[in-house]
Amino acid sequence: MHQTPPSAEYSAPRTSINGAQLKNVETFAYLGNTLSRSTRINDKVAQWISKASQAFGRLQASVWNRHGIHLNTKLKMYKAVVLTTLLYGAETWTVYSNQARKLNQFHLSCLRRILKLRWQDRIPDTEVLERTGILSIHAMLRQVQLRWSGHLGDVSTGARRQGGQKRHYKDTLKKSLKQLQIYSATWKDLAQDRPARRRSVKTGAAIYEANRIGHQKEGYGLSWNATHHGHLLSASDDQTICLWDISATPLDSRCVDAIAVFTGHHSVVEDVAWHLIHGHIFGSVADDNKLMIWDTRSSSRSKAQHQVDAHTAEVNCLAFNPFSEFILATGSADKVPCESNKIGVDQTAEDAEDGPPELLFIHAGHTAKISDFTWNINDPWTICSVSEDNILQIWQMVSQLA
Repeated sequence: MHQTPPSAEYSAPRTSINGAQLKNVETFAYLGNTLSRSTRINDKVAQWISKASQAFGRLQASVWNRHGIHLNTKLKMYKAVVLTTLLYGAETWTVYSNQARKLNQFHLSCLRRILKLRWQDRIPDTEVLERTGILSIHAMLRQVQLRWSGHLGDVSTGARRQGGQKRHYKDTLKKSLKQLQIYSATWKDLAQDRPARRRSVKTGAAIYEANRIGHQKEGYGLSWNATHHGHLLSASDDQTICLWDISATPLDSRCVDAIAVFTGHHSVVEDVAWHLIHGHIFGSVADDNKLMIWDTRSSSRSKAQHQVDAHTAEVNCLAFNPFSEFILATGSADKVPCESNKIGVDQTAEDAEDGPPELLFIHAGHTAKISDFTWNINDPWTICSVSEDNILQIWQMVSQLA
């Protein structure tokens, strides 16, 4: 096999040894991998899955279907035989998301067969991974690459020629460091300390896996972004907010991973809402009595841009005003206030007794916990709210507030 420069036209060489002409081939098997002139690895991914599938099938009768073998033993066999076959040489891979997704789908299908789960059981992938205690392929790829990257920290990648490999190993390394929340500026020093490196990578992989999957419990709050197509927010009882990009999901995939997880609240997150004009801003409310304003452009996922002690009881819902970009309302077990853009403004002790400085208006007409409310999109400053005592109220603030 002969590899020409990416920009040059391929011309098969003529090589002979002792008068014998050597045959030119398009592919060549070496150390379990198939080398080829192509810079794409789709065929290689299919080959890795095929070999791992064969390894899994050979153990079907003797291990997976044997009732006398404990589950932990089966999982150890799976990791020792099937996973090592599937991820052979993964330390140097430069796979893309769609290729990693195919590997992960095969991985999960094997675990489901070991656990004897049927599709009718409707067990989510998160529970499958939790039951087995095994990471997803996405997390394992980053873990093995970062463990091995200390050997390649100073290797030059060279120039990226036209038609050549689109993604270098260091591109994958930088992305893995970011996703595992490891500071890239100190990675070279950390890479030389093997115990510290392995601890950092193991911790980062666990954090990445938790963030990648999404929620761990049920939830209620949902909000579609009005300006960014396919962006969806969800709130959950696990105290997190997940950001999803539905438009980036392949048509052949039924599972979606969160692209960001926000962890600022310390109790059940009840509701979320995108800003109607600024597509990178959203608000959230929770049972910790707080209103938080987030900016998706910020690098921090654990600290909101603004935080307000909005209520003295759980906050159940919020919504931005469709007529004013600076006004939003929140509903609670105690009252329904409206918020303005005065977050952080100083106030006197006397004013503080009435609420935070951003508080603009309070509707205290309900005598039970507020379940939900909505702004009237045709009549400014008009709100309809409902409470747990089966009461619905339609009310309007005085025009002077505007």
